[in-house]
Amino acid sequence: MADFWDRNSSTEWFDMDLKKTVPLVLHGDDAECHRRRSFMVVTWGSAVVHATPWDSKFVVYVGDNSQCDENCYTALDMWTTWSLVELMLGHWLDVDPWGRPFNRGKKGTIANGWRAVLAFHKGDEKYMQKAYHMINSATSKNICFVCQVWMMTTSDFILNGCRANPFIRLPGFHISMVTNDWLHIIDLTLIPDAAASALLELTENSNGPFPGRDQDDRLRAAYVQFSALCKQHNISHFAHVSKQLTGETKKNNVQFPTIAQKHMNGAEAVVMAKWLMGICLAEAARNPGDVHSALRAVVFINLAQMRDAISLKRDNPFCTLSEANIQKLQQSNYLYHSALNSLAVEAIDHGRLLWKIRPKVHKADHLAFDLAPRVNPLVLSCYMDEDAVGKMKRLAMKSHPQQLGRQVLARYAAYVCCRWLRMLER
Repeated sequence: MADFWDRNSSTEWFDMDLKKTVPLVLHGDDAECHRRRSFMVVTWGSAVVHATPWDSKFVVYVGDNSQCDENCYTALDMWTTWSLVELMLGHWLDVDPWGRPFNRGKKGTIANGWRAVLAFHKGDEKYMQKAYHMINSATSKNICFVCQVWMMTTSDFILNGCRANPFIRLPGFHISMVTNDWLHIIDLTLIPDAAASALLELTENSNGPFPGRDQDDRLRAAYVQFSALCKQHNISHFAHVSKQLTGETKKNNVQFPTIAQKHMNGAEAVVMAKWLMGICLAEAARNPGDVHSALRAVVFINLAQMRDAISLKRDNPFCTLSEANIQKLQQSNYLYHSALNSLAVEAIDHGRLLWKIRPKVHKADHLAFDLAPRVNPLVLSCYMDEDAVGKMKRLAMKSHPQQLGRQVLARYAAYVCCRWLRMLER
């Protein structure tokens, strides 16, 4: 925790004794399931703890999107921010979020003087739009709701970037709290986009690295090789990554190719980037002087290098990056951008829908240049949070819609208390 505060204590929204202060991360996401039903799951946990969801994430609330409207979620967020204020102050409050008397029979200091502050608020774009009532989105003129492609201050964000919401009323709110997530930006978007374009190019001709009579056969051969690699890394692959690259979409070239989240998860994406790095390097070596092959290899080399820079197995402190790895991440991000831009321009010149440039390429800059100097993006990624969302979804599906929030929290509390009691007895 001391290492984290060394990087973040100079931030203007901290003016307190940090020796007994825990930095919190708030996460929200929609959990979709069958029959068009979805749940809103909000959790929080410490920014310096990386463990299983049962031990590192606390459920704040779970709501059924078919039963809860915007006013309901606003009220829940009011209670959430009120709870955060109570943790920041370090003592029990005697009024509710609306200033009315609220007597719980508890007074004085909480947790023997320990306090907690909200350091990061994260989630997918859909949740952040809903929580902050964002004015901008990825499809609007100003594609980034954090900076709008120019450096936005906290005042600018409150006045022009969002509408009234409970989170901007939180004492000490700062725009740097609103963070981007490595999982949704890199692993579930940029890697699948680049992988889809590369696989279509590598399987286009019969003299490529994959055998087969036609492109569909060669894509299937690529899948067999990729799935075998996933098994070597003990990663379960649950769908064909080549399904979306075959058939009419590929043949008619009617849209940019990609691999959807249901066809490739985050862990598979990491393996995919390293696998394609090796294949593209071999193709570039086999075709010396071919600029296109070299640029394609550079894309995956630097995607793999970016992941390597944030690895917990390297010489990084637990929750922060070493200066050498910060520089490595930023340089790799720059080279990835440059190679991708060149490939995209070439594709446009040839009238092909390949190597898509999307707004999340800009958000990768926020990860490398804004977030990485403060905290390791991998520690702050949503892997454990998404796992917690999945566990809460399974509880929610077994609960009655009218009492869903209460029943999910009761079952969650019962399990966690029993789990922690067994740990204490050991």
